[in-house]
Amino acid sequence: MKGINFDLPNVVNTSQEYEGVQHVGGSMFDYVPKADAAFFMWILHAWDDEECIKILKNCKEAIPENTGKVMIVDTVIDEKEENKLLLDIRLTSPAPKFISVKIARMCPDRAN
Repeated sequence: MKGINFDLPNVVNTSQEYEGVQHVGGSMFDYVPKADAAFFMWILHAWDDEECIKILKNCKEAIPENTGKVMIVDTVIDEKEENKLLLDIRLTSPAPKFISVKIARMCPDRAN
């Protein structure tokens, strides 16, 4: 398997070399490198809805139309969640990461 480590240029310029990994510098807001799949781990929670939509549209351009995959690893928090204790536990976990349910549903009303 081969992979692309896509991050800001100053990050990939200092990245350790691994067999099968190509380091590419750039901004996901400008483009995402062409690949069979895109994998985001604890990324989208840091951006607002409009920025996430831009990133995901760039992913759509980068992957094959019928076989491409976008994999997202993040914690989803329901904006209407009534159980505040559960929310507090999620936010104080060792890696407090979250993304809105709206983005988790890929904002179908604004996806085009």
